[in-house]
Amino acid sequence: MSSRVYLKIDQKVLVTEADVFLGQIASVWCADKVLRSRCLALRLYRLPEGKPQRVIGSVLDIVRRIQELDANVQVENLGESDFILVYQIKEQKTTLQWIKCALVCLILFFGSAFAMITFNHDVEVSKVFDRLYEIVLGSRPQGISPMEWGYVIGLPVGILGFYNHFSAHKKYSDPTPLQVQMRQYEKNINNTIIENEERRNSPGGGKKR
Repeated sequence: MSSRVYLKIDQKVLVTEADVFLGQIASVWCADKVLRSRCLALRLYRLPEGKPQRVIGSVLDIVRRIQELDANVQVENLGESDFILVYQIKEQKTTLQWIKCALVCLILFFGSAFAMITFNHDVEVSKVFDRLYEIVLGSRPQGISPMEWGYVIGLPVGILGFYNHFSAHKKYSDPTPLQVQMRQYEKNINNTIIENEERRNSPGGGKKR
């Protein structure tokens, strides 16, 4: 009598141990509890310790390894057919890492500010506001106009509202637009890595088609 094993692996999996077992990178379910335990304890990779690296894996290799445990096992793959295994060493947060994080935040802050300043200067926003003020009230503004104050205050408020950062009373924790774009970017990167590896290992040897 054959047993059926259901397997689900994400496209990208992060591990911090050199010995990689199936239970670390995949969700496994089987009605046979003993077989499920054996599958979870199945060692797939033995990576060099202390050397971060990336491995491109295939679910076909995992199916073969599972069937080596029991030839009568039927494996149903519910996840990705190819996946990226990233091995990273556990590191404690150091002062240098916090400094790097602070530098990145400063670069992003001043870079975004510079981009907005150059955009406003390029399209001459202040002149547009002055012209609108003159059309509505019939005179040129003296100093900073209310429209400019509204623009200065409304810009950050609008950005925070658009990216949905401070919605404490929302019913669902929906991802922000930035998170959606980052996940899409990450997915495209993963697909490219897998496709490059498949092309490199293809009979053409990475030649252009």
